[in-house]
Amino acid sequence: MRLCCVFLVLAVVCQADECNWSPRHHKPNLNAVTDISSLTLEKQTAHGQLFSLGSHTAAPLKVLKLKGSWFEMGVAHGTLLKDEITTMIPQVYEDFKEAVKQPGFDLTKSTKALLKKYGFAGALDYVANLTAKYTPPSILQELKGISHGSGVDYLTLLRVHTFPELIQAYCSQILASGGATPTGHLVQARALDWEMPPAMRKVPLLVVYQSSTSNTFHSFVNLAWSGFVGTLTGINSHKIMFGDIGAEYVDASFGPMKREGTPFLYLPREVLTKDTSVDEATNTIQTAQRTVNLLVGIGDGKTGDTVGIKYSSDHAVPMKGGHVEPIAPWHKQFPEPSPVVWWCMDYLCPTFDKVLGGELEKYVPHHNVTAENILRHMFPTANTGNLHVMIYEAARDYIYISVAGAKSDAYAEPYMKFHLPIFFH
Repeated sequence: MRLCCVFLVLAVVCQADECNWSPRHHKPNLNAVTDISSLTLEKQTAHGQLFSLGSHTAAPLKVLKLKGSWFEMGVAHGTLLKDEITTMIPQVYEDFKEAVKQPGFDLTKSTKALLKKYGFAGALDYVANLTAKYTPPSILQELKGISHGSGVDYLTLLRVHTFPELIQAYCSQILASGGATPTGHLVQARALDWEMPPAMRKVPLLVVYQSSTSNTFHSFVNLAWSGFVGTLTGINSHKIMFGDIGAEYVDASFGPMKREGTPFLYLPREVLTKDTSVDEATNTIQTAQRTVNLLVGIGDGKTGDTVGIKYSSDHAVPMKGGHVEPIAPWHKQFPEPSPVVWWCMDYLCPTFDKVLGGELEKYVPHHNVTAENILRHMFPTANTGNLHVMIYEAARDYIYISVAGAKSDAYAEPYMKFHLPIFFH
């Protein structure tokens, strides 16, 4: 099971294992982009509204707007999407349970040892207990609310959300600004590659968390699935966008991983609900107790500021375009005045870096890193974004989203375009 994402960034490479697969094909995405100018209300509760995209698109994506306490928002989520959650969450849990038994399933030595010692449920409970004191209370309150609203067992929900701490994941991101883009404004793209159970492909969900007088925070959008509260891809009302990539193929500079800390699915919420700048977000990450190895990308649509962070239990090292690790011949650097922070699929992954880096070399010198060129050429050529893609174009305040089809990857599916303010008003 893999989780993949792409960022634009660079670093120093010590001798270490590298990823051993490569893109399968290089077909552009020529599908029409659908402009979603309105949402169709399906049903609502006191603290939530569920919208479909109406006749605009055949994509299964729905939009859920929530307001209230974290528990109240969870109840609304669970109530409005009860059918989807009661079907998907138990199925995903069983699929995870069976997946780890397969000989080819990608697990670290420490995870294999945990599973052998405690069994599947016991290993998840062990990790949940280790991370409990570092888990934001908002997460647990929301999960309890979803359980209350849907009837799905709270422990099962918690275990499903804990599982990603046990596995390795891969993704891609691009963060470009200045001379790399036509207007100098931020263009940030995040591709999620995760070989998840088929049930998750059926229930993609864009969740809008809205601040209220009873629960004040920065409103934000989380691209996820029904019943899922962790954040892998999101942007807040202050135009701070967050994405991360799991780093499996790393060098010794990352240091040893520790399981005790804030789960990586939950720390992005701290950024999106509290921070208004790249510097604030970097501080949030650096001062947290971290667990797994990641590559984090954070962009500010207001200023065009970007940062890539080499994230591990030992340290969180910020990097700017032009000096993004790994520093290697196959990981192209794009410094000022056309800075780009990027990664493709992993930290040490030359087979993919050469492809996406080659695409960037076509567009960066011509000030032409755009949402259109990323969705049509860069990500499809690199075969990244099997589960979802989000691209933010700050100059016009648009986000572009694609989600996986039943049998096709998100990077090959038609994209939907939303004006970001539609979610915050």
